[in-house]
Amino acid sequence: MTGIDHIAGRPGFGARLTNALLRATRAKTPLDVGDPAALIAARGKLDRFDAGMARLQRRASRPFTAEDADIAGVAVKTLAIVDPVAPRRANDVLLFVHGGGFFFRSIHGHMLMAARIARAAGIGRVVLPLYRLAPEHAYPAAQDDCLAVYDALLADGVDAGDIVVAADSAGAALALGMLLRARDRGRRLPRAVALMSPMTDLSYAGASIAENAERDPMLGGQPMPAPAYYLGDADPADPGCSPLFADLLGLPPLLVQVGSTERLRDDGVRLAAPAIAAGVPVRVEVWPGMPHVFQAYDFREARQARARIATFLRGDASLPRQTG
Repeated sequence: MTGIDHIAGRPGFGARLTNALLRATRAKTPLDVGDPAALIAARGKLDRFDAGMARLQRRASRPFTAEDADIAGVAVKTLAIVDPVAPRRANDVLLFVHGGGFFFRSIHGHMLMAARIARAAGIGRVVLPLYRLAPEHAYPAAQDDCLAVYDALLADGVDAGDIVVAADSAGAALALGMLLRARDRGRRLPRAVALMSPMTDLSYAGASIAENAERDPMLGGQPMPAPAYYLGDADPADPGCSPLFADLLGLPPLLVQVGSTERLRDDGVRLAAPAIAAGVPVRVEVWPGMPHVFQAYDFREARQARARIATFLRGDASLPRQTG
C-alpha cells in the first residue's frame, strides 16, 4: 500500500457547496493566537456552534450512544456504536484523537465522525480522550493524556492488536506523538492508524501553507503562526511536537487523507518519506478540492473517504488505489 495516490476526478456539488459555505463563514479577522483570552473566547463560540449543530443532528438517527467516563484520570467520551456493520472482532476499539488546533474540541462533530468511521469498520466501541487544552495547558499535557488513555486500555486487558487509531488535524500530531512515546517505552502498538488532514509540522514549513493560503476554504485568508500557545517553550521542529521530523520506525501501517487545496496538504504528503524510510507501510491519498478534515461532512467524497478508512482499519493494508 506504500505510496502517494492522487485521487482522480473533480469535486461534486456537495463538496463545492461546502467549500463555498466555509469561505463565506470563515473568520474575517485573524484570531490573535498570542492572546489567551481571545483563544478561550473563540473556543466558547466554536463550542456553542458545535452544540447547535448537534441539536440539529438529533433530529436524524445517530449511529451511537455516548457516555462520560474517566480513564487513568483523563476525561473521555465512550461511544457504543449502534448496529455496527459486520463486526470484525468483538473486542475491537477505536481510539479517536480529535483535532481543534490544540485549543478547542467540537466534540459533537468529532463524536459523529468517529462513530461513522467505527460503524463502517464494524467496530462497536470508540474511546475519545478529552485531553487538556491549550492555552491553559501547554505541550506535552495533551499528549500525556492521550498516552495515559492508551496505556490504560492495555493495562485493562485490551490487546494492542484490537486497537485502531484515527485522528484529524492537530489530533494527528498528538496521536503520532503518543505512539512514538509508547514505542519508546516498549509498549505494543495498535493495528493501524488513519490520519485525516494531519498536522505534522508545527514549524509550518510545508509549501502548501503559502501555496494554498487563499485556496483553502477553511484555513485560508489569514496568517498561520506557529501555535506558541500550545508549544510553550518547545521548539516547533522538535520531533516530539512535530512527528514529521521523528524516526517513525516500528509504527503501524498508516493511511493519510488530505485535500489538494488545504494548507496542511504537505503535512500529510511529506509524512510519506520518513514513513517509507522507516519501513512503515503508508498510503497518502490527495483528494482534489477537498476542505480541511472533509471526512467530517456528508457529501459524496466524505462518505467515500470514510469508507476507505473503514476498510483500512478492518485490516486491509492492501487498500487499492482510487481511480475516480
